[in-house]
Amino acid sequence: MKKYLIYLFFSFILSQNAPVSDPGLDQIVMLGASVQLDGSGSFDLDGDDLTYEWVSPDNITLLDATSFNPSFIASDNIDTLTFTLTVTDEGGLSSEEYP
Repeated sequence: MKKYLIYLFFSFILSQNAPVSDPGLDQIVMLGASVQLDGSGSFDLDGDDLTYEWVSPDNITLLDATSFNPSFIASDNIDTLTFTLTVTDEGGLSSEEYP
């Protein structure tokens, strides 16, 4: 029994874990305002460095879409926008797209 528990413990430690993406809180912004997204809550259980990839709606251009905190200018039209954040660790494992 002890050998089995030790094996499970080492398997957990030695295995690679996919990172977790956290695109931050929903925001309500003024029309035409500068908006900053915040993926700084993303993390990797293994402590690996992360790369970031944000995907925006077609009518929005993100500045520095590969950073954890890209920005954009909100349109002059009332709209609900959805952005997707995927983070990838040094081992090439990626988070599930969120949302």
